[in-house]
Amino acid sequence: MLSPYEILLRDCFQASLHEAHYSPLPDEMALQAHWFAGHFGKQFVSEDGQNITLTQPGFWNKSAGPDFLNCGISIDGETRTGDIEIDLTPKHWILHGHGQNVRFNQVILHVCFEEETRKSFTQTQDDSFVPRVIIPPHKIQEVLLLPTHPTLSALPGRCSTPLTNASPERIHTLLQLAARHRMKRKAKLASILEDTHGRQQARWVQLAETLGYKHNTLNFHILAQRLPIQSLCQLEPLEIQSIIYGTAGLLHPDMHTKAEHSSKSWLETMWSTWWQHRQQYECSEERQLKWNLSGTRPVNHPQRRLAALSVLAARWKEFNQLQDIKEIITFLTSLEDPFWNYHYTLLSKTSSRKLALLGKSRVGEFVVNHLIPNKSLQSEEQSWEMYQKIQAPVLSEKVNRASQRLLGKREDTSLFLKKAWQHQAFLQLFQDFCLEHVEGCENCPFPERLKEWADE
Repeated sequence: MLSPYEILLRDCFQASLHEAHYSPLPDEMALQAHWFAGHFGKQFVSEDGQNITLTQPGFWNKSAGPDFLNCGISIDGETRTGDIEIDLTPKHWILHGHGQNVRFNQVILHVCFEEETRKSFTQTQDDSFVPRVIIPPHKIQEVLLLPTHPTLSALPGRCSTPLTNASPERIHTLLQLAARHRMKRKAKLASILEDTHGRQQARWVQLAETLGYKHNTLNFHILAQRLPIQSLCQLEPLEIQSIIYGTAGLLHPDMHTKAEHSSKSWLETMWSTWWQHRQQYECSEERQLKWNLSGTRPVNHPQRRLAALSVLAARWKEFNQLQDIKEIITFLTSLEDPFWNYHYTLLSKTSSRKLALLGKSRVGEFVVNHLIPNKSLQSEEQSWEMYQKIQAPVLSEKVNRASQRLLGKREDTSLFLKKAWQHQAFLQLFQDFCLEHVEGCENCPFPERLKEWADE
């Protein structure tokens, strides 16, 4: 049964809701991460009509060759084990030389995200044919939260007129519908991730995503996938930290020579510890993570966030027992590390003041984006009550633009920006409506539907 918000979506975009999206696909590594998380599903139909079920996602390949190793699938009931290759389009199999590379002879499934008009086949170097699955556009859009048309500039829209005249109660109801819709979508992805990799690994990935901020969310997500928490938390704290930084590609043999005197010994120990594990965890050059440092404040440097991830892994057994949200917040905001309490990066000078590994705002992001949606899978109403009590974070640029576009010059706009769920509602409305129409506001059906809705 459709929710009231989904009915609003249907009524506005009934003709175009299932059209193919026109947004450019992200790079292959992002698609690989979503595939491994199980977000694209487990049941597929190959191009030649075979029913395929993913039974084992396998493991990330850290070297040259197929993207995932030791996977399991069922093809029309027949079990097969081998590797899986992810490509943007079918032609990449040939363009990248996979068909002439013996490393790809064990591939049992080729996954692509765009169809081609010219018919081709996926064939290995030993002349074996590999079934190919094309992920449909509507599934890509659902998983990646993509608009169906290119993004518009966020100027005040025509929809601000009916919302300007609507009562505060009607706007409040609309925001509630949007926020609950967003919570359910996140809960669905969380459920898929937990079903694919288990509760502990799902929470580990979600925490890593939160620590990645907007610039490095994908990198942290992939790092958490490559380093499963069940294995990592069995190691000693120094081993955990060296493996995380080493796998992230941030440790170098001579880096201690560039550090201040108080850090030299610690960095040397980090490198020597990483050297013992290097062969197992190091990624080849083409699979290394590319870190984005643009617009990052020193206290939010990814190296500091990796430190928080390391400390969390070392105390995972303690953290994993926590269920109460207040206890989880207290635990996360109290994380400390002797080195990172006073350093911004591996090579920075010692800070004169103590630095928090995880601030309240970042922990709040984890609660809003992951913890509450997770809990809603057991009790939606209880989670929603909890959600409504959370104060809004600092007003982000995205939320500010969305509220301006949707509410225009209402004098009481601040009333609708006091809670975290309200911020999430504006993001969802902006995503679903304001980003949908390349023609601009003139041809958007949302304002007329909103006026009818506001007058009801």
